[in-house]
Amino acid sequence: MPAVNKRIQLQCVLDNLDDAQVEIVQLKMVIGLIIAKLPPEQREDLIKELRNFGLSSSAQEFTQFVVE
Repeated sequence: MPAVNKRIQLQCVLDNLDDAQVEIVQLKMVIGLIIAKLPPEQREDLIKELRNFGLSSSAQEFTQFVVE
């Protein structure tokens, strides 16, 4: 992918913890969909890395996006 000089502005407005939960779940969905598009070997490596960093619960969540 060629380098593009573009300004991207993202924001998150949180009025309460429910808003935060919605934002976090949306981010997890985006990450999971990106993981699902990786080749199988890269998906497995990424999930192993999460476990190695002590993020076992995240690794478990993201394995749901791995459809064989």
